[in-house]
Amino acid sequence: MAFTVRNGIIDDVGPSHDILTRTTGSSNLVLDMKSKIIAPSFFDGHMHLLLHGASLLKINLEPCKNLEDTRAVIKHGAAQRPDAARIFCCGYMHNMLPGEPTAAMLDDLDARPIFINSRDLHLTWCSTAALQELNIEDTPNPTGRLIHRNVAGNPTGFLSEAAAINLVWPLENKVTS
Repeated sequence: MAFTVRNGIIDDVGPSHDILTRTTGSSNLVLDMKSKIIAPSFFDGHMHLLLHGASLLKINLEPCKNLEDTRAVIKHGAAQRPDAARIFCCGYMHNMLPGEPTAAMLDDLDARPIFINSRDLHLTWCSTAALQELNIEDTPNPTGRLIHRNVAGNPTGFLSEAAAINLVWPLENKVTS
């Protein structure tokens, strides 16, 4: 297989022989990748505009490098919001933690529910108080919704994809002005 690129856009794709025949004698640069795979990137341009706006009021965890940083920033941010009924954070990334996030990593920081959206908004990390507010202990995992659970079947505090979207976002929408 081969392809041509014109003005930064894939212009022609087909069997190598056909493409080379069409480009022979032209001023095009021909690169033989010696059976290596070429994979053009495609970007999904969607965004969560309203959630991004709401994130401007949340504790920002993007600068954090590890669990210690993350906990310190949450604790400091919670102290700056003494009248808030809940602690909302954003910007969590997988590489900040030594493994999967759990409620136990948050529970001693503040007694209020703590909800942490991942940077891409497809994951939510919750404290035990947040899990109690969501009341999802007996909620099953329908298609596209994953409530991560421990070996006893109890929620660990990590909600992925549609579980975060369908369980946390409605609560956040209801309690946020």
